[in-house]
Amino acid sequence: MRLQWSFLFFVLFSIAVRGQSTDDNSFSDSEVLKVGYATAPPFVVQEDTVLRGINIWLWKRVAKDLGLEFELLPMDFSNMLDSLETGGIDISINPLTITSERSKKMEFTHSFYASNSTVAVAETSSFDKLLDFVRAFFNLNFLKGLGILLLIIFLFGLAGWYFERRENPDHFRSGLHGIWDGL
Repeated sequence: MRLQWSFLFFVLFSIAVRGQSTDDNSFSDSEVLKVGYATAPPFVVQEDTVLRGINIWLWKRVAKDLGLEFELLPMDFSNMLDSLETGGIDISINPLTITSERSKKMEFTHSFYASNSTVAVAETSSFDKLLDFVRAFFNLNFLKGLGILLLIIFLFGLAGWYFERRENPDHFRSGLHGIWDGL
């Protein structure tokens, strides 16, 4: 029984000591994080002294949930990247593209926003669609392919008529009518 209590005490002591270990990347409760930003609508929008936008809202939610004190520091984009590398700021809340060079110098969170490029084209009328179809049908490459297909069908029909006309005279007539029967 005494051995079991000793083992339990050892496990709990190990967990407590492990939980108190400090990490250089962790922030203490009294430390104020320096958060850099540059205007980038709709993520960071600045109207006079009011900041709003997707990233501002998201950062304030995260900081509130984690109980973090922070100071928002406005800066231009290139200075913000330099400050991240040198430690002038702790975090940037701007949307950044992840390049191989940047990922060697700084850490990135997972993406929460993905965008797609689209192209807007004018709607075409039914008449224009018909003209496009006719142009595609009379395209030289299409007509070549159609001609080769008809030639192959004709050759196989001719061969079928030639070999079957004597054995099956009821199905394969003589002359041009027989070739048509072969097709």
